[in-house]
Amino acid sequence: MMNNVDIKPILDRLILARKNAGLTDIQAGKLAGNDLDLFLRGTEAGFFRLRVDDLLRLCEIYDVDVTWVLTGHNPNFDPIPIMEAAAKSNVDPAERDDIIDLLESMQQDAP
Repeated sequence: MMNNVDIKPILDRLILARKNAGLTDIQAGKLAGNDLDLFLRGTEAGFFRLRVDDLLRLCEIYDVDVTWVLTGHNPNFDPIPIMEAAAKSNVDPAERDDIIDLLESMQQDAP
C-alpha cells in the first residue's frame, strides 16, 4: 500500500517555478508536449495525479531542482556567500541578523 503524500506543497512549488520561469500553464504544457497543458492545469488544481515523468519534464522546463520541488530544500543552495555579504552590509543590524538567522536555518534544513 502506498503512503499518502501531501501533494499540495509540491504543486505550490511547481506553480511558483512555472511563474518564475515566466510561463503560463498553457505555455508550459505546450513545451512539455503531449497535450500536457490540459493535464497541467488539472494537476495544478489538484484534479489529476502528477506522474514522475511529467514532474521531471516540468523541472527541466522550469530549470528547477527536483529535490526542491519535492521537499522544499535545494541541495545546491549555498547560503554562505549571502551570509558573508549580509554581515558586511550597511543594513540595519536587526535586519541583517534576521537575514543571517534565516539563511542559517535554511542551511540546517538542507538534506
